[in-house]
Amino acid sequence: MSEVPNLKIRVLDNPAAVADFWAWLTRPGRQYVACDTETTGLDWWSPTFRIRLAQFGDVEGGWAIPFEGWPELVKGALEWCSKARVKIVFHNASYDAQAFRSAGIELDWSVVEDTMVWAAVSGYADQDRKLKNLSMREFGPWAGAGERVLKHGMKEQGWSWADVPLGWKPYPLYGVVDTCVTAALWEQWADRRKRWAGDHALEIATIRITNGMEWRGIPTDGDYLYDQIDAHQAREDEIRAQLATFGITNPAQNGQLEVALRSAGVELNARTEKGKVQLNDDVLKLIDHPAAQLTRQYRQVNRWRVAYLEAIFKASGSALGRGVMHPGIKSLEARTGRMSVERPPLQQLPSDDPVVRRAIIGRDDDEVVVSSDFGQIELRLWATIFNDEAMIAALKTADATGGDFFVELGKTVYGEPDFVKKDHRRTLLKSTTYAKLFGGGIEVAAGTAGVGVYDLVPTWKSLEQAYPSLKTLGMDEVKTRKTDDGGTEHVIASPFGREFKVKDPAERRKLGNYVCQGTAAIVLKKALVALDAAGFGDAMMLPVHDEVLFSLPKTDAPDAMVEIAETMNSILPEEVLGLAVRAEPGMGANWAEAK
Repeated sequence: MSEVPNLKIRVLDNPAAVADFWAWLTRPGRQYVACDTETTGLDWWSPTFRIRLAQFGDVEGGWAIPFEGWPELVKGALEWCSKARVKIVFHNASYDAQAFRSAGIELDWSVVEDTMVWAAVSGYADQDRKLKNLSMREFGPWAGAGERVLKHGMKEQGWSWADVPLGWKPYPLYGVVDTCVTAALWEQWADRRKRWAGDHALEIATIRITNGMEWRGIPTDGDYLYDQIDAHQAREDEIRAQLATFGITNPAQNGQLEVALRSAGVELNARTEKGKVQLNDDVLKLIDHPAAQLTRQYRQVNRWRVAYLEAIFKASGSALGRGVMHPGIKSLEARTGRMSVERPPLQQLPSDDPVVRRAIIGRDDDEVVVSSDFGQIELRLWATIFNDEAMIAALKTADATGGDFFVELGKTVYGEPDFVKKDHRRTLLKSTTYAKLFGGGIEVAAGTAGVGVYDLVPTWKSLEQAYPSLKTLGMDEVKTRKTDDGGTEHVIASPFGREFKVKDPAERRKLGNYVCQGTAAIVLKKALVALDAAGFGDAMMLPVHDEVLFSLPKTDAPDAMVEIAETMNSILPEEVLGLAVRAEPGMGANWAEAK
């Protein structure tokens, strides 16, 4: 389909056309139909949200159906696919499923496929998975032409997605072409679909479960949020007054701070790629001057208020008492297949945060929050995937003695059998180890530890000597092979068989991180599926990193925690991995207490 196809596109604009659409959909031999929606916006949870068009297509053409006139026809088409076992192919099924659900239509997930998922599980780790970009790479510029025409016209006329006229031809044309290129991708990737069917099935099951979490929503404590917003605003005002004494009236910007620090004789050596003075959090924490520390405090307090507290309060309807917010859970957002959370970005919360987590509560007064987290999963996967015997031994010693892994590292790295958890060097070890695992350099590790780069060099080198995988970054496991187009690709495989690959040699060193993060993501997704099968589906509220949140009746929670741990622990048993990867459940009145 590299040349511009002669697509037959129709709009269902009169009752007589229903028979034609139905004959097209149900024609003998149909194996799949691609589907898409055009809506008033992205906020499917809003009372004003509605579907404007539903589109069905294949590689020869398709139909645009004005939804408000024909909701039962659309529902009937989807139900026919379910009964006939015809695949319904989306590109981003997660969103379209919520759009249909808002209109009272439930998808049969057993016939759903998703080309965005196929791209993720079989493509390159650094590949853009947007439909237009994928299809233009596969088929040429024509695949994106409809979008360019549509957006240009909407901009000229001042139309939004909510009011662009249904009768304006580029609108339904754009919508149907999306289904046609989705269909073309699905057909072209027949080999991918055969090879990665198991991975696709896991991702579709995960989307089904996380969509349920989004739909049910997360309960929030509006009174607590209101008080915290007020307290954070007061603290910001207080810090602003202190910064004003240094001539800093806008602590969100760097200009006044740079002048104040230079005036005080502070050397500012950190630079951005463009050569400007860098004054981010990692830099500021190392500057021993009140203006730097006050600015850092202000930015942290302001971020917590705006990005989290106010965002959660608004998303919960700005209501006092118990509210409900509907987060966005993107099950394949990261290159690694890791899930992310938006509205607000809860996966970015530091693990030791107590403030925002206290706002997440049980669904009613008789329920508590249960949190179950896979402890140190990335570290344990790293040690076993790259067969670092010294690291495996240290982890096993910590498990056997009930001790701390980073204490065991300290004993080895510093040659001190009496190394203890309170030793300040434990922070250096932890920061360095995780910087290595997450693909960061020594500057990142130093910033996290709150020390200068040169202060961290001995620890950095000693760790590399003691644990070879932290020096090689798993490069011994990366394979380079030829591609069908005559190029090369660099590949590493997860213990579950999923591949992570890049074409750019400069990206090669990131593959160690990709495979560990990607494997941890697979473990969590398998855990969600197992928990759903065990009857915890409606109780699950949110997945964050390697953690799952539940709302459970107080009386049932202790027994449920035992079953939750057993279910999660069954995903990657010690006899398979060679190391224990254990879920660690906790419970409390809110997320902070449960963690």
